[in-house]
Amino acid sequence: MPRPRLAPHLGALLRRIGVPFPSPFRPDPFQLEAREALRTGDVLVIAPTGSGKTWIAEEAIRGYLGQNKRSWYASPLKALSNSKYEEFSRIFGPENVGILTGDRKENPDARVIIGTTEILRNQLYDAMMEGRDIQMDLAILDEAHYLNDPDRGVVWEEVLIYMPNRVRILLLSATIGNGEEIGNWLEAVRSVKCHVVQHGKRPVPLHLLFLFPDGELCTLGTRKGIHPKIERFLASQRASKRTGSQVILRFGWLIDQLRRWDLLPAIFFLKSRADCDRAIQVIPARSLHRKDDSDFKEDLHTFLRQYSFLQDHRQLPYLKKSRVGSHHGGQLPHWKLLIEEMMKGGYLDAIFSTSTVAAGVNFPARTVVLVQSDRFDGRNFSNLTATELHQMTGRAGRRGKDRIGFALVLPGMYQDPMLIHQLIDSPPEPIRSQIQMSFSMVLNLLLSQRPSHIQELLDKSLAAFQDRQSYPALKKRWTRLIQELDRILPKGAVPDGDPIAFLKSLQVHAKLRNRIQTLKTKIAWEKREFLFSRHLKKGGLFVDRKGRVYVALHTFYRQNKLYCGAQKITGAIKIRKSQIRLRKIAADAIDHLLDHRVDIPEDVSRRALAAIFAAIPLDQLRPIEIPPEPPSVEKEELRKVEAQLAALSDIQQLQSQVGSNKKARVLMQSLERLALRIDELRHYLWNEFNRHLDFLRETGFVDKNDRLTDDGKWASCLRLDHPLLIAEGIRKGLFEGASPRILAGLIAPFVMDRTRDVEVQMSESGKLGELRQRFTEMVRGLNSLQQLKRRRAFETLQIQFWPAASLFFWSSGMAWDDLIRSIPIEEGDMAMLILRTADHLRQLLDLEKTHYQLAKEAREALPLILREPVLIS
Repeated sequence: MPRPRLAPHLGALLRRIGVPFPSPFRPDPFQLEAREALRTGDVLVIAPTGSGKTWIAEEAIRGYLGQNKRSWYASPLKALSNSKYEEFSRIFGPENVGILTGDRKENPDARVIIGTTEILRNQLYDAMMEGRDIQMDLAILDEAHYLNDPDRGVVWEEVLIYMPNRVRILLLSATIGNGEEIGNWLEAVRSVKCHVVQHGKRPVPLHLLFLFPDGELCTLGTRKGIHPKIERFLASQRASKRTGSQVILRFGWLIDQLRRWDLLPAIFFLKSRADCDRAIQVIPARSLHRKDDSDFKEDLHTFLRQYSFLQDHRQLPYLKKSRVGSHHGGQLPHWKLLIEEMMKGGYLDAIFSTSTVAAGVNFPARTVVLVQSDRFDGRNFSNLTATELHQMTGRAGRRGKDRIGFALVLPGMYQDPMLIHQLIDSPPEPIRSQIQMSFSMVLNLLLSQRPSHIQELLDKSLAAFQDRQSYPALKKRWTRLIQELDRILPKGAVPDGDPIAFLKSLQVHAKLRNRIQTLKTKIAWEKREFLFSRHLKKGGLFVDRKGRVYVALHTFYRQNKLYCGAQKITGAIKIRKSQIRLRKIAADAIDHLLDHRVDIPEDVSRRALAAIFAAIPLDQLRPIEIPPEPPSVEKEELRKVEAQLAALSDIQQLQSQVGSNKKARVLMQSLERLALRIDELRHYLWNEFNRHLDFLRETGFVDKNDRLTDDGKWASCLRLDHPLLIAEGIRKGLFEGASPRILAGLIAPFVMDRTRDVEVQMSESGKLGELRQRFTEMVRGLNSLQQLKRRRAFETLQIQFWPAASLFFWSSGMAWDDLIRSIPIEEGDMAMLILRTADHLRQLLDLEKTHYQLAKEAREALPLILREPVLIS
């Protein structure tokens, strides 16, 4: 083992470790400034984690309660909302505080409401629909940096756009890099002064440390930059192509050293859930008696008595013997709550967590340990941003418990200490608008607004504001490109008339060219669709581009691309988890279809399938003669668009002058891209709104006068990611007659945005006959809408069976451990699937007036799925 030792300069720093002397609370100047500013306008507070932003919210609520006014406290997470509900109930009295999160609805008429931002947005929709003022006087949006969240930022932006300007807004965040810009936007769209209060000083000073593989601990940087010794170490690592990653794996040794240096408790941020779970298994049992042993056992016993289903949790022994825990999205919600409570109680030495939960955890420690400088976002690994690093290091140093906090950087293959050193003093990244149009948004806006007013609302978006800010720079670039093109082409080639008219012509030209490309892609797609939908059925044979013969088992779409699940008829048939493993063949990889089809029964064995393949008369197979596909609307439109393009004589003449001049061609391409960008700045959201509106008209949810039809009105109640698919299922009777258990299963696939390969275990699949039949009918019934969405370039959903099986098993009373064995995903993911399905079922309750029986079945399904260990009443 490495010999632990301190660099000479560290002794004085570590001697400062300890608990600060207690002192009476005195609000900081920034807290007083924010409280006072709220009297005259909206307020955006940007201050580090733990610096006392919640005190500002409490003071504001207390002031409004004193005036008999109402406050709404919105947070991004149900867990945070639950925590604030308990906290505010103690402060303001339970009779004054209510909670609305979807899972919980308690005291909804209270003068202080705690809830999720989505619930607040929905209340604003309802108020606009009913033509009434919303019942609140103060709206507090915690974790306001969620404006920058790609998936949920749109909800924050909608709340800020729709909120009546008489309602005061208080925004709280630790990590917004462009606070002044956000404040200016709010002032512009709300006509209310927005005070931006920024405070950069951490309540507990942070020091960065670095641990060498040989056990030496030193500071990461000096006043002049990264520590010279670390710089030399990194250079030697690069030269020898080593990584120094040995330290990362010795968690037991590392915790011992952190204990020796008085740097515990610690939060380790690891790259994956599996790493967190493995880490706690290598920590040795605590051999020393701790003063808090009896308190720990008593508090743990109390918690486990309340949540008895955790008493057999597989990680409980590690918690007891080693005082460590694993905390990530794959854990049960109440296991994570237990870990948080034990950490806040001071009982744990360490928590191992993924960086993705850094923004949502509520258990600060003395030290955070960084094992890598990149993170996994669910799809790819990318370098940490300043915002992400600030969120992680914001957990280091406990106010009232620590004089100083630490971030310990470990060397490793995926660690860049230089980047960490650079980011720690960098400001957070600026917030960029994440607003995007959705069918749910359009339906709900049309409930109360005409399109002309909706255009005004969209013009209030942060996206529109930021685009207007960037317009002058784009216009300047446009002028420069025109001048460059004029210099290299013959005199008079570039139109010297109205520059705005030329810009418009080029915008139209670029749009028409893009439309031609889109139409050609659609026509090619339709040709494949025509081919496969009619001729490639289960048991059908085809040949790929390499001449190999396959039999099709099923076809499906993924990210708007058509695929076939198939098995090669020669060679070994592979099995995975008792099921035949199919090859995923893209439609454009198929060369031609064959005039032969075989019957393949359900649940066919490998031996039986091999016998079927052996009987295929390979020497008699012939390609299918495919009749020409019928004429399409797209082909007719293509002819018209090509004619329109040819009619743009000024641009066509300019293109002919450009000819083969390479530099001029590059400039023209830049001008076209810039013309589209300028057009997009002004009209992108409005164009997207109209694209969605056209589709809603085409599908009968909106009439020719741009008003919601009866179907559109009830469909607007489905405030979900895929409202049209569920609405279409309702219109076609695809959920009719479904029992509560079947209904829960049929709704579950609509909550899964990402495709996952999960196999239902064979031992349980025999119980799914009725569900499988209803699921197949549902997928078939929604196929025409899915195809239309693809043709109109909208995202479609890959409707998977395993979520349906999961909810059917669970609503049928299956035990939790049996469910996880039957559907092998992590407990936290299963709990989230169930909770989100419950959210979707609650949306069906709002259809009671138009679809009474469906609402009734949804109501009966809820208690079947909301049971231990997912939800505890």
